[in-house]
Amino acid sequence: MRSNDFSRSGTRCLPDLGVPRSMVYRNFIWGFLVLLIFIMFIALLMLVATGIFSYFLSDRVSDQTVTRTTMWVVKRRILVYAHQNNQLPKSLANIPTLPRFDNSIKDAWGRSLQYQINENKTITLKSLGQDGLPGGAGENADIILSFPTHGADGDWSDPLVNWLTD
Repeated sequence: MRSNDFSRSGTRCLPDLGVPRSMVYRNFIWGFLVLLIFIMFIALLMLVATGIFSYFLSDRVSDQTVTRTTMWVVKRRILVYAHQNNQLPKSLANIPTLPRFDNSIKDAWGRSLQYQINENKTITLKSLGQDGLPGGAGENADIILSFPTHGADGDWSDPLVNWLTD
């Protein structure tokens, strides 16, 4: 064993590089810190890039789609009420909630859905669109959907019944 391989305590020492040990340790620490900062910088860039790409590449659900989805849940809730009570609800305030669903009775613009029971055994749900006025185009267009309350056999329609087409 050579005399410069071990210190007096029996642990391995740095080889003699011709520079003071304090400088070697200082350079090691600075190198480690630079590497750590570089890794953190790359991680931050990846997070920012992911956020930017997901923001621009993700699809935004339109308010009309949100309203149509709300109307679909309301339709189910109305028919669940009809099956449970053997009558249609007098207003949307009376319909039961469904677990794990958004049980709102308002459109995406915060206005209550209009509920109409028709003489031909159908129900019409209506939203007046973004502007809250009848008619309109685009986001201002009315959303009017109807569904049958009874099937061909005379029983209440299934809560998953399709919307009627014009």
